[in-house]
Amino acid sequence: LGASLPAQLLVHLRRQSILAFRDPSLFSVRLVIFLLSNFLFTLVYFDSRTRNQDQVTNKVFLSVWFIAVPTCMSVAAIPAMAFQFRAIRKEVENGQYSPVSFLLASVVVQAIGVMLMALSALIMLYVFANFHTPAIPEMALLFA
Repeated sequence: LGASLPAQLLVHLRRQSILAFRDPSLFSVRLVIFLLSNFLFTLVYFDSRTRNQDQVTNKVFLSVWFIAVPTCMSVAAIPAMAFQFRAIRKEVENGQYSPVSFLLASVVVQAIGVMLMALSALIMLYVFANFHTPAIPEMALLFA
């Protein structure tokens, strides 16, 4: 605990960023699965592109699929995060650093990753399903 909080934070930011890029289960694989699965659903519900009253139910079901599949894929990251939690707990118990620096760095890296995954999950909704495009920023924040 000899290093200052900003120094510890920089070390953890670097470490968390490297881990996020090297471990595919944290972000990259899920991001690709979001794109592919949601592309599949846009093909299944392709007729819902038209803005007619008879397609409202199909648009609702498409929205449900767009929420359900990415939500279920969050389970894929649990083993990687459990392994990381055990390592961090040992390092904190050994007095190597403060848990606050790890928490802050983790929040920053996770927020960026989650926002990228939200955008990848929603992009098909706006490109292929003809949803209202000015609402993309609000929907991405809501989805993240």
